[in-house]
Amino acid sequence: MDENVWLETLNKEQRQAVTWRAAPLLVLAGPGSGKTRIIINRIRWLVQARAAAPESILAVTFTNRAAEEMRERLFGALGERAEQVWIHTFHAAAMRILRKHGERIGVPPDFIILDEDEQRLEIARQLRLLDLSRENYRVGEIIGRISQMKSHLQNPAQETEDADPAVTEVIRAYEAWLRAHRTLDFDDLIRYAVHLLRQDEAVRTTYHAQLQHILVDEYQDINAAQYEFLTLLAPPASSITAVADDDQTIYGWRGSAPAFLDRFIQRYEPAIIKLPYSYRCPPSILYGAQHLIARESKSDERQRFMQSKAADQADTPIHHYIFENIQQEQQWLVTLIRKLVEERGFHPGDIAILYRTHRLAGPAEQSLLAAGFKVQRVRPKSFFDRYQVKEIVRYLQMARALTERDFTGILNYPVHQVDELTMVQLRRLAEVQGVNLVELVRNVDDFSEISPLTRFHLRRMLSLAENHLPDLESPADEAIQTVFKHLDALRSPWRGPERNALSHQQDSTRASALTDALLAIMQAGRPLVVLHDAGLDSRIAAFLFHSVLDVYLGVESVMAESGGFNRADAPDRAALLFFGESSQIADETGVLTPPQSASSSISQSVWAWRLAQQLLMRYENLAEGRFIVYDIETTGAHLRRDEMVEIAALAYEKREPAEAPFRTLIRPARGFIPKAAVRVHGIHYEDVADAPSIAQVLPDFLDYIGYDTLVGHNIARFDNRFIDKACGEHLNGRGFYPLFVDTLRLARRLLPEQRRYTLEHLSQTLGLHKGPIRHRALDDLRVTADLFYLLTDYLLAEKEQEALAEYLPLVGIGLLANDGPASPGRTLLLDAAARMMLARNGHALLDDLLDALPASMQLPALELIRQLEARQLAANDEDAQWEEIKTLFGQHVAAFKKYSPDHSLRAFLDYQALLTNMDAFAHEAKADAITMMTLHNAKGVEYPVVIILGVEQENLPIWRSLKDRSKLNEERRVLYVGLTRAKNAVYLFSTHDRGDGFYREPSQFAFEIPARYIRHIRIDARGEVKEIKPGRRKHKQ
Repeated sequence: MDENVWLETLNKEQRQAVTWRAAPLLVLAGPGSGKTRIIINRIRWLVQARAAAPESILAVTFTNRAAEEMRERLFGALGERAEQVWIHTFHAAAMRILRKHGERIGVPPDFIILDEDEQRLEIARQLRLLDLSRENYRVGEIIGRISQMKSHLQNPAQETEDADPAVTEVIRAYEAWLRAHRTLDFDDLIRYAVHLLRQDEAVRTTYHAQLQHILVDEYQDINAAQYEFLTLLAPPASSITAVADDDQTIYGWRGSAPAFLDRFIQRYEPAIIKLPYSYRCPPSILYGAQHLIARESKSDERQRFMQSKAADQADTPIHHYIFENIQQEQQWLVTLIRKLVEERGFHPGDIAILYRTHRLAGPAEQSLLAAGFKVQRVRPKSFFDRYQVKEIVRYLQMARALTERDFTGILNYPVHQVDELTMVQLRRLAEVQGVNLVELVRNVDDFSEISPLTRFHLRRMLSLAENHLPDLESPADEAIQTVFKHLDALRSPWRGPERNALSHQQDSTRASALTDALLAIMQAGRPLVVLHDAGLDSRIAAFLFHSVLDVYLGVESVMAESGGFNRADAPDRAALLFFGESSQIADETGVLTPPQSASSSISQSVWAWRLAQQLLMRYENLAEGRFIVYDIETTGAHLRRDEMVEIAALAYEKREPAEAPFRTLIRPARGFIPKAAVRVHGIHYEDVADAPSIAQVLPDFLDYIGYDTLVGHNIARFDNRFIDKACGEHLNGRGFYPLFVDTLRLARRLLPEQRRYTLEHLSQTLGLHKGPIRHRALDDLRVTADLFYLLTDYLLAEKEQEALAEYLPLVGIGLLANDGPASPGRTLLLDAAARMMLARNGHALLDDLLDALPASMQLPALELIRQLEARQLAANDEDAQWEEIKTLFGQHVAAFKKYSPDHSLRAFLDYQALLTNMDAFAHEAKADAITMMTLHNAKGVEYPVVIILGVEQENLPIWRSLKDRSKLNEERRVLYVGLTRAKNAVYLFSTHDRGDGFYREPSQFAFEIPARYIRHIRIDARGEVKEIKPGRRKHKQ
């Protein structure tokens, strides 16, 4: 049988493109014409018919999703030989080249890729190190300049006439940091690959010899750097195939333009093959879409008009609905989808809702969910951008390098162990010592001011990071399983509502007097003898307390059974602590015992655990330190436009005011205070007309706060930024970078059940104040101080609940040995102990306990351990969400293993660093859910039914394109892309009033589609439906 019989499945033009000789070729292929099919089959033809080596072929795509699909389909055609074909995105191909040859231009082979969030943090850090105002030198603008210059293959650190010298200094510091930390940002990948290929003839020659056939999918999307990268890999007359649809050039802001097709034609003088048929879109949709963009001028070589071959699809016109308001639109949306599913036989997964910007999606998503539909929405951030997932990836990234940022991140994941006050303390210590946080932790025992709980956690996490995480060459799936095993052990033993029950349990086992006595013994340096009776529960209690003293406090204690203990053998000045039946020590005086020790209602091991927790909490006293609480009042909330009119600050020590407050009114430069601001704080311009200016006030304020830790409500996003702006304007660009605690952020983390987080709402809800608050700076800061100290009590409660979780299996064994009556508290602790057993947290302690027990008790203890391991735990939402994250991670790893021949953790980290939100979505998509995504995200996908929202002036076309012809043309192409995703039907929704304060006309684009392909239907305010006939409506231009 002829192995090339598959060629007969192609139409004439497709077959011509696939079998064209190994020479420059441009295939102009519209939507549904088989672009990817051309690439795959041309690779197949090169390998099978022209004996090309698979490793000599490079296929370049723009998304990992496309590359994964291409490799999967190529496997069906070539089998295992497909694994040897280079199938990469531009950035992945550049990365592969740099990993192998980058050292020749100073790029280390093990470089790390900086993601967008990390890049923002690093630019902000450089601004802080240079003491430059973040409000005068905006992080986003600096990143924009870096990206623009790198995408044009320029050095962003080079001085230019239009660059602020301070910005250039920031960029230079950022670039130096990248080099010092063996890191590249996203834009560096292609820039350095181009630099390497330009500069090193040997490398360039190597790739000319190796990559003899280059095929580019979606060529119309390339920018200048990508074009240069291709030209360096493919000299004129080489075998390069570009598949493009210039009508889908919609990434102008990234530098793509139809002109790059003309440059390709000029450079390579390729054969040009136009694919004339669309097998996706019915005639009305295809022809209507093509007429929409027909007015755009093109070179002769790029002119074409496709024919619909979607013969099996019923041809229905595009439906354009015009609504009065958002409520009307959402009602029709739900009704339409219900009819599509119930009456026309479509499945929810057949339907896509598209829109120009994400802000249009929220109401539609909520309406569909409320109507009972499943919805999957492609959000701006991908799976790997989720907070939890980013923290998990930090654990994996530490196989490359133990960076301060990654280490700081893992300290509080999956449990918040280093609270906000402690983090301020650690940062201040690191600043004073002139070291980063990792170096500080390596020497943590040198700092007695760090509490025992914090010191233990820091040592444990450093040991985990340095000694127990997988290395880069580990198989990715095994590496991720290892990390999840450690994360399971680090998770909190408590779930959801259990935390409230735990609070009551802790209150019932509060032993303040005994804890104070034990603390006094520790501080006096007195020896401690921990006694127990002969029972297993008491032995466990003594072992537990003895272990905590040793591990957390470095205190050596003596453990002994009371029956054979002679007080005369105790060390001098020794204190005695006893766990067990009080009758065992009836004749002893001065022996410390837990309250109610004669009662069996509370296990001795529970008392030991609770006493140890309470003792450790006595060392947590950061809230007793010095803080400056401050507040400002302004003319409004707009940072760039508004000004301060009052500022107040007050120093607190040991929870009380420590000195006279700083307070002053400020005269705004604008010369007035808006009425809306006056209604908030009651300050009129007449009150501040003779007040000093901010330039006069600022030095005194900065002198008052000094280097103390600041406290304020919403100061991270408001007060600090106004002060920073003022410093930048009046102190030669200087920035404002205090160490601070924001009570708004703290409340959001500690009190997630609150509906609102305004200062007034929180103070009333938490019982701090009654009635309205007078919003003057000094009044607000006093309320903020009360809130702050209340929240520090919540911090202590949080820390106490999570303390000594690894000892819970011991507590569980003690409870089972005690065989007490069933109670909610007993169930709570046994469940928590069983979770720790499942996660193998505390197993080493159990082994040590068994070694310490008499031989006669070891078998009974082992039986209790087995009982605890076999304990059935109820399902809960937290565990379900955790398992979902594990499952999704597994799906992404499975997709990675299909895509990459290298299955190592090193390769996976590269892979996930380049994933887009659509790449990640492709691994998670559900067949029974309606899909929602932006029109730009919709490139490369197809659905039977497409609904496009926001087809209005200023939304589509977007407002910033209305006065720019080239941008307006690109907006037409955006709508063209949306229309041509549809295999059966398209519905356009235009809404006059979206509830955002604007009244918009329907998009001019909807009326540029010829009337024979579209129906315009208006639904008026009364709900009456009326079709707009051709010529009846004139669009306002």
